[in-house]
Amino acid sequence: MNFSKRVSRIEPSKTLQVLSKVREYKQRGFDVVDLGAGEPDFETPRHIREACKLSLDRGFTKYAPTGGILELKKAVIETYEKEFGVSFDLDEIIITIGGKQGISSCIMALVNEGDKVLLPTPYWVSYLQVIKMEGGDTIPINLNVDGNFKLTLEDVKKNYIEGVKLLIINSPNNPTGSVYDRDELKKIVKFCVEKDMAIISDECYYKLVYPPETPFSLASMGRKYLSNLIIAGSLSKTFCMTGWRIGYVISNRELIKQLKKIESHTTSGPTTFCQYAAVEAFKGPQDYLRSMVDAYKERRDFVLNELEKIDNLKTYVPEGAFYVFPDIGWYIERGYWRDCEDFARDLIEKYYVGVTPGSAFGAKDHVRISYATSMEKLKEGLRRIRNLILTKMEEELDENRE
Repeated sequence: MNFSKRVSRIEPSKTLQVLSKVREYKQRGFDVVDLGAGEPDFETPRHIREACKLSLDRGFTKYAPTGGILELKKAVIETYEKEFGVSFDLDEIIITIGGKQGISSCIMALVNEGDKVLLPTPYWVSYLQVIKMEGGDTIPINLNVDGNFKLTLEDVKKNYIEGVKLLIINSPNNPTGSVYDRDELKKIVKFCVEKDMAIISDECYYKLVYPPETPFSLASMGRKYLSNLIIAGSLSKTFCMTGWRIGYVISNRELIKQLKKIESHTTSGPTTFCQYAAVEAFKGPQDYLRSMVDAYKERRDFVLNELEKIDNLKTYVPEGAFYVFPDIGWYIERGYWRDCEDFARDLIEKYYVGVTPGSAFGAKDHVRISYATSMEKLKEGLRRIRNLILTKMEEELDENRE
């Protein structure tokens, strides 16, 4: 069987590979601590689950309209009007099967073979693979721990070349948790408009920010920027609805028309009764969100405190999402591990702790630690990470003595 060039360009998701390894070790009976998960450990709020049950009882099990049900599109529009003071039309939004499908469809609709895409690095794992699948070429914008992984206008200008088709922005960021400066973001959008470059703003974590940060969307810049600006959102993180697969894209009506065309021939759209539950997510009580963010902040502070106890490990303070992305480059340079994948492999095989190697996100000297798990598991996981590093250093010291 001969496969297409398109599929041969891409690699399997390394984040899912980590999850697969964690599951394997759990099935074999090992006491595994999973710090690689990219999903909230909180349950979907009860009122959303109840709305889903009600939608089933009311018989909402048929095909939904391609592009999403009217009630959900209105709920998204009302939310953005309330939170950011900007109103959108119904034909400027599409409901998608999670944020991933929305972003992938946007890239499919915009990127031709050989088109250039600016990609801040570290990046969410799927951006690169979807760009490659469509035959695009990425221009990495390398961000680092010393600058708290924040994208600036200067970074964009320095890496821009004539004819770049697209810039992808993700703030709060996966894998770093960094929150970009909103004034810088606005400057970046204006620069992209001048250069007639499209911008995908992946805002899947926009409500998961820690004080003094507050939720922010580039949608607040107003409708006049929609000719270039694409807002991609998801209910997975904010509403703890990862398995429900509901996302959305807001942009100009011409792009939305193309996305509907793609959706009509691929997915047909998200599950009908899940969409009705998503209406309740937007319209129902939001008080749980504050306690969830408070819990994440407490965990974040604990993880940072524990990591700071490990010598030669570079850290920073993430301002959103639920990840820390420490730099283990000092240990790699001195040969303790060949690379971040070797470190992650050592950690899962010897200490049964799952973390995601930074190479999945284009950053070879880092690992992603998720604190979307209980404090008890974080304490145990960080203890094992520290023991792995200390044991490795002691082994090296013993070898040198010999």
